[in-house]
Amino acid sequence: MRKLTIQIREEIGLAAYSISLSLDERVLLIRDPNKICFAKTWITGNVGTVGLSNLKDFVRESLRDYVDIFINDYLAANPKEQPVEEKDKNTKDD
Repeated sequence: MRKLTIQIREEIGLAAYSISLSLDERVLLIRDPNKICFAKTWITGNVGTVGLSNLKDFVRESLRDYVDIFINDYLAANPKEQPVEEKDKNTKDD
């Protein structure tokens, strides 16, 4: 889920922003596995101000940066398993 809120103040040349990016996943409750709900399992974001002349590039770069952070965190938490042949090769070389 992503959320972007922008308030533009042309008279002072600034925009206030709030960016939030999260992953909502289905989860089971330990106390009652029959109950399934959604929970935020990862979230990041920021709030601040940016000049109107930089707003478009800033929003694009920020969203790209947050997606990169998510991808890195996802890969760190879910490492790709080596194929069996690779595991065997690594064991024999030791």
